[in-house]
Amino acid sequence: MTVHLPGPGLALREVRPDDTADLLAIYGDPEATRHLSFEPRTREQVQATTAIEACERRPLQAAFVSD
Repeated sequence: MTVHLPGPGLALREVRPDDTADLLAIYGDPEATRHLSFEPRTREQVQATTAIEACERRPLQAAFVSD
């Protein structure tokens, strides 16, 4: 199942292989990953993650909060 939830100014969707550069900007940044549960990742590690996500199409987990 493919998930794509568009909204005004934001769309929530599953990770795709062409997201590698954008994810690397976060996952490869030591300052950003100090708040995550893993160490900074290399381009190869991020590419592997996006490839796995695309192949397995794991269920998307998200939370929606309203005021």
